[in-house]
Amino acid sequence: MAKSKHSKVKNTGILFELLARQLTADTLRGVEKSPAVDIIREYFIRNTSLKKELQLYQSLIKQKYNTQLKADRFIDAVLTERKKLTQRSLAKQKYSLIKEIKQHYPIEKFFATSVAKYKEYASIYRMFESLSTTDIQNPTTLLQSRFTIVEHITGKVLPKTKKPKLVEQFVNQDKDTRLLSYKILVDKFNTKYKNLDNNQKNLLEQYINNVSNKKTLAEYINVKSTKLYSDLKKLNKKVDDKVVKIKLSEVIKHIKPLTSIQSIRDKHVLNMMRYYDLYKELKNVAKRQTRQVV
Repeated sequence: MAKSKHSKVKNTGILFELLARQLTADTLRGVEKSPAVDIIREYFIRNTSLKKELQLYQSLIKQKYNTQLKADRFIDAVLTERKKLTQRSLAKQKYSLIKEIKQHYPIEKFFATSVAKYKEYASIYRMFESLSTTDIQNPTTLLQSRFTIVEHITGKVLPKTKKPKLVEQFVNQDKDTRLLSYKILVDKFNTKYKNLDNNQKNLLEQYINNVSNKKTLAEYINVKSTKLYSDLKKLNKKVDDKVVKIKLSEVIKHIKPLTSIQSIRDKHVLNMMRYYDLYKELKNVAKRQTRQVV
């Protein structure tokens, strides 16, 4: 009896999420044209089997019903549509997709990024794969996967956001609009965040790549806040302005807890961004005072 193992490398939903994350990370690093854009365009915007399967993944992730009966019927409808896809075509396109990802990104690092709703994506994968094999699957595993999706669909309905996410824009817009949207996105990002230093950009990248991996994000912020705490104290000694020193002492007092924090929230990341801004400003103050002395 087959064990219905999950394969992250073959999970269309996860592959797309990772590419979307990579696109954002590339943008943060100032990459003028992210390879992820062409990969997304080739495999998920054109009328491919992968695009069709992705739409089925996303329908199960996004759809909400208030009863188990409705959720079960919806799952059955999605599985019926999934049967219409040719397994050979899907396998061929996934092989080409992974090959192209390897050409542009270190594959181990690419797949090391955590994905939100990983459990749900894995459950959908197992249900889909059971439709395309003649091997007898473990019924307990398959039922558990279905229960996971039923619980997800019948859970709390999330409020609709006013602005669509980047990944939804790529799927739903026409080709020309998608390309223009990406260009506008990069231009706006570069304009709005052109003054971010490398520390801030790296922090944002870590936040994006580890949004569902709080432990890794906490470890990163522990290390960086410890260094920032030390740097601020050193600079504080070089500042003579009493008002600045008082404000700086308050910031140093608040940044200290971040050096050992275990649970990271959005506000902690935002505070780190502000502390980096203060550090840059303080360095400028110290430089001006040094020039005056000279």
